[in-house]
Amino acid sequence: MAGSNTHAKYGAYSDNFKQWIAASDVAAIEASAILPVADRRKLMQAGEESVPNPLPGVTHQDMEIGDGVTARVFSPAAPTRTDGRRPLVMVYHGGGWVMGGLLTEYTIVRTLVGKLGCVAVCIGYRLAPENPFPAPFEDCFRGLEWARENAERFGADPDFVLVAGSSAGGQLSAAVAQRARDEGRRCIRGQILISPATCHYRHYNVARAKGFEMESMELLRDVPILSAANMKGFWDSYYPSDDIKTAVSPLLGNLIGLPPAYIQVAGSDVLRDDGISYAKALGDAGVPVKIDVYPGLPHGFHVPHLGLPDWEISEKNLEGHARWLLTLAGGVGGST
Repeated sequence: MAGSNTHAKYGAYSDNFKQWIAASDVAAIEASAILPVADRRKLMQAGEESVPNPLPGVTHQDMEIGDGVTARVFSPAAPTRTDGRRPLVMVYHGGGWVMGGLLTEYTIVRTLVGKLGCVAVCIGYRLAPENPFPAPFEDCFRGLEWARENAERFGADPDFVLVAGSSAGGQLSAAVAQRARDEGRRCIRGQILISPATCHYRHYNVARAKGFEMESMELLRDVPILSAANMKGFWDSYYPSDDIKTAVSPLLGNLIGLPPAYIQVAGSDVLRDDGISYAKALGDAGVPVKIDVYPGLPHGFHVPHLGLPDWEISEKNLEGHARWLLTLAGGVGGST
């Protein structure tokens, strides 16, 4: 379990975060968190589109996979492999299951595709609250099946798959990996989980009974960018129930036999203990796992348009540990 000094070690705001708060209109940010969903979606999209040339060296094409769900396939503009068998990365975007889209995870895409030569498929799953669980989860898993069936068209290997995502996308990635294992599909070779939500706050009592320290939601309840009230609202939009399902709370599932994982966690994030607990649980289950915890940084710090300089460290670490996952699984991104 995360040590009792976890909050003391990681929770105090970093100097960069303090400077960001001082320079930001925090009141406006907090006000935006209670806007109607449609307005919040527009604000998030505008932030993502404000980044100039977010995907250098990457091309893309959009394809419909059925029921109004779109897949965006990202490929290296200058392919680094000649065997037509590049690793396939399934990207599930963050946004609290209620917003976000095909460009949300551009830092993951430009690292895995632009720098390491993988092919990435981002799934534009249906959003809550209009489409609560299990719709987004089913869309993500169906996206995995579709991508594997069509991998040859993209020059990707259907049996060499990574799942990747941040926040809600990290939760969906972990849940898809567990289901694939349960159904005997051994195609997933690694997981990249950035600030993942791994346990519904309504299930924290069960997590604590298993020995996990789940205190960051309370201790950091008023942190800017993602407050506890905001995160709980996301959870309730996605899954407004007390019933435990491991596809909702992957921390409570069987983790034995899952693929290796790389996890990034922000120290001043309400989801901090979700990520730290999941890394510990994976390790206890015998799964190779590496974790980077960034003390004093908020949820979303890894996204350049937020304006915190620490994103560059996050992206550098993402590249290095993605290489570790690819090498561990028998593939070498960006080198063949």
